Amino acid sequence: MGRHGKLSLISFSTPEIVYMFDVVGIGPVCFDNGLRQILEDGDIQKVFHDVRQPSDILYHQFKVTLKNVDDTLVTHTLFTCQSIYAGYIPKYAVSVSNLARAYLGIRGAHLYFPHY
Repeated sequence: MGRHGKLSLISFSTPEIVYMFDVVGIGPVCFDNGLRQILEDGDIQKVFHDVRQPSDILYHQFKVTLKNVDDTLVTHTLFTCQSIYAGYIPKYAVSVSNLARAYLGIRGAHLYFPHY
């Protein structure tokens, strides 16, 4: 996507409900009506898988600085880098679907795998 791409959807979830925001339909005003406060709130934990691109586009297009973010890709890399990769960082990023299979035991038939 990159910083010049078009951010279309943002989703949040709690244990009870999932919220989806149509950024294209609502426009940048959605950040001034609550999304910015959530994304920049240091007391609200946010979880991303590979936060690099979302963070870049949020900052450069909407001036949103993410706070209190856990990145599942970074966590996985830290866990496996010491053992599997003998201290080296792997060349390719692991998909969130692969992590769901490995850590949560979710079968591949229940996950989306893009085929390139």
